[in-house]
Parts: sequence; C-alpha cells; structure tokens
Amino acid sequence: MKFKNQLLLLMPVLLFFLVTAFYFLKKNIKHNNYNNLCKIENRGAFDIGSGATKIQIAKVKICNDEQVKIEQVYFKKNIAVKYSQDLAEGNQNIFSQKIIQEGINALHELKSEGLEHLKSKCGENCQVDVWRGITTEAFRKALNWREAQKSLASTTSGLLLKRLNQSEEALYGFYPITKLKDFNKNQHVVWDMGGGSTQITAFHSSFIEKNFSNQGAESIETDLGSSSFSHFLKKILLVTEKKKLESLNPINNYNFLEKYALKYVQNKIDFSFQSKPKKTETFSELYSNKDYVAVGGLLSISLPEAMTLIEPKFKKYDYASIQKISEVPSINKEDLQKIYQKLKKMSDSELEDFSDKMGMNKNYSKVLSSNLLLVLNYMDSSLKINKITPISIDGTDSILLSKDIYNKTYWEQDSVIN
Repeated sequence: MKFKNQLLLLMPVLLFFLVTAFYFLKKNIKHNNYNNLCKIENRGAFDIGSGATKIQIAKVKICNDEQVKIEQVYFKKNIAVKYSQDLAEGNQNIFSQKIIQEGINALHELKSEGLEHLKSKCGENCQVDVWRGITTEAFRKALNWREAQKSLASTTSGLLLKRLNQSEEALYGFYPITKLKDFNKNQHVVWDMGGGSTQITAFHSSFIEKNFSNQGAESIETDLGSSSFSHFLKKILLVTEKKKLESLNPINNYNFLEKYALKYVQNKIDFSFQSKPKKTETFSELYSNKDYVAVGGLLSISLPEAMTLIEPKFKKYDYASIQKISEVPSINKEDLQKIYQKLKKMSDSELEDFSDKMGMNKNYSKVLSSNLLLVLNYMDSSLKINKITPISIDGTDSILLSKDIYNKTYWEQDSVIN
C-alpha cells in the first residue's frame, strides 16, 4: 500500500517529464521536416532602369515554397546605360540602335563579371539556376521597347524580362522594406527615385506586410527622375535664354530655375495624388510626419556618397547588411542643402573631379547638382520631408525574393497601358 501511495505521488512528475519529452520530440521532428522542405538555389536578377542597369547574383533559401530569403550575395553592381536620356535627345520616343547596343554590352559585362565572382565564392561548379529581369519607365515610353527588350533578353540563356507599369515598379521598390523586422506600415513611407520616374509609397491600415502585393499601398507616381528632370530644366533654359545647352553646370548661373523646379515637382505630386481613386486617409495623414526610407540608386547610393563631403565616415548599407545593424544613419535636409550649395557652383570638370575623389560613378557627375535640386524639391513640397534613411535596394532584390520566379506566365505578361 505504501509503495502504491508513493507511485501515485510520483505520477504527476512522471507525466510532466513524458509531456515535456513529447513536446521537444515533436518540435525537433517539425524543425527537421521544415529544413527538409527548404532548398537552396542561385538566382540572377537584372534591373534595367532608365539610367542604370543593375545586376545581382545571390544564394537564396526557399522554404515551403513560400518563405524566401537571400542567404548570401555573390555579386551586385550597376552600369550607366542612359535609356531615358536617349529618348529625350531623339525626340521621337524611339530607342536608338546605339543605346540598345550599349544595353547589350552592359548586360554581357555585368553577367561575365558576376559569374566570375560566383565561381570564386561558391565554387567552379556553381551556376545560376534561374535568370529574371525587369524594365521600367524608359521602356514604358519607347515605341520600340519590344524590339529592344528582345535583344537584351537574348544576351542570357533563359532570361525573361518583364516590363513593369509604374504601380508594379513601386511594388518592386518597397517590397523588400516591408520584410524587414522594424518595418511599421503606420510610420514608414518608401521613396524610390530612378532615371525616369519616382514612386513614393505610403501604407493604409489594410496593408499586409510581407505580401508581394500593392493592396493597401498608396503610391505617388511621377515621371520625374534624374534624367527627365535634367531634360525639363534644359527646356526651361531653351525658352528663357533662347539657347540649347549640353550642360546645366554650374547650375548656380541659373538660380531662377529653382523657382520653376519646385512648382513643377509640386504639380506632379498633386496630379498623381488627385488622379487616384478617393482615399479614406488624407494626403497629410498618409505622407506627413513619416519616416522616409529611400531606395534606388540616386537616393540610396549617390546621396550617401555625396554625404561624405561633410561627414567623411558616412556609410551606405545594402539589404543584407541592414539586417545586421540596430540603426541606419539618416540624411537630413539641412545637410543636403549644404552639399547642394557647394556643388551648384561647380562646372562639369569640377563635378567629375569631385565624383572621382568621392569614389562615385563619374557617368552621373553632370547631373549631381540637378539631382540634389530634385531631391530637395520633393522634400520642400507638400510632402514635408525633413530627413531620409537610405538603404541600397533596387528591383534585383525583389526579383530574388520572388515566389513567382518560375511562373513564366507572370514574367511574360505585360500590363502597361499605352
């Protein structure tokens, strides 16, 4: 009887140990099954923008066909290919054969260098499992975009290129940001600026984080980027000064342009917002007093590089490194104004020397001043942007993270309305 009583007393303890052991066994099995459902592959992506062509080759982990994560970046680089400028100079919205060939050469160069890096970091037998790419604003405008895109796609076996409408372009810009652990849809706005267009995206309460979807996102979309803005300023000078200029520099010679520029940018913002369906939130509720995350080459690479003029230790961060630090440095409007006041006095040759000294891409040196003026105009507009947090993200990041990367129907579908 005594033994039986002792056994009864021990039963709860034995039961606890049995339940605990079962829990950990089940968890371990689930973990192993999860890992068994994961696969690793190497993906290659091209972002053919209006002013620059970007490549990224990376090792990607896919689990349960749903969760996609960039594990290691083998290669990431961009080359200046000025499609938007080519259209502006041609005046017929037709890509010249010269710019198409430049694009082809750029893809060959980027791919060749990228594959060398892949082999050196991954091994001689490593190869890219799938290639995908996107084209943007300049290809929306060009009448011969299909011919150009076909020629570019032929540079790489298996490469599918998708022409994005502007809402899709906004999605490819903000999607990686929404996957970050610190993303707050109520507080963050993603600002993406390229050579031919700008997308500024805020988020409604209905937006679902980590979904590859525009639903619940509200984007201001303009056709103002680095190249198109520079072309606009030159047109103003053609009317006011009665002369056609190859360069705007030093832009300090034409201070009156700043007045025209701000009004022009504001009109573009107003037109975009008012042309969209009626919203539940006001413009101010969506865009004012928010934390602006800046992506795309102009905002997340050129500006941080220019910042070293007044803050030598300022760093730029890409998508991989951003997830390993606690705080990303911001750039405030006052600092950009200081840099602009210095650069606006420089000639073409002085801007090229400055770019060389700062380790910047000299292909964009002639538009450094006008780029800063454009950025400041957006900040001074009704958006009331006081500072930005730059993160070096472009369309290649979204391509690599795509769950539909093997869905050929998606990549071959064109949704641009001309």
